[in-house]
Amino acid sequence: MDEIIYKLKKKYLLLILPIIIYVLSDSILFSIQKLNLKFEIGSSRIMIVLFLIGAALFDIILPMWNKIIFINKIKENKATKEIQNYFNYQKTLLYFSFTGAYLAIIAYVISIPKIPLFIMLLGGIYSLYFYYPSKKRIHFDQNMLNIGSADEKNK
Repeated sequence: MDEIIYKLKKKYLLLILPIIIYVLSDSILFSIQKLNLKFEIGSSRIMIVLFLIGAALFDIILPMWNKIIFINKIKENKATKEIQNYFNYQKTLLYFSFTGAYLAIIAYVISIPKIPLFIMLLGGIYSLYFYYPSKKRIHFDQNMLNIGSADEKNK
């Protein structure tokens, strides 16, 4: 199980790398905005609504649906209780949560108004925090879903 946690954390760090690069290069974007070279795509009401729906979809709705589908597959024994299936499920959760965070960054770059942008950022931060592959959360999921062998659970 520790190998799975290691792989998930490695995937998490790989996915968070663009966000770190963005934060480090924020001074360039700030300079562009000071020069009034803004992108005005984000001021459209349709774009605001599309970005908010996209962020809600990737931060909250799709991860929930993914979890419900995975649990139902386990209940119906369509998915074996192998660690690899659980690893794939966790990777999918990471992809969904990071897509929401990336949408928030794009919304900032195209100058979405502050209130919808903050809503998107809060959703992104929640999603990144909630789906971080910590050992405690992975073991809780493993015990709740009864995944893995008895030897792995006792480690």
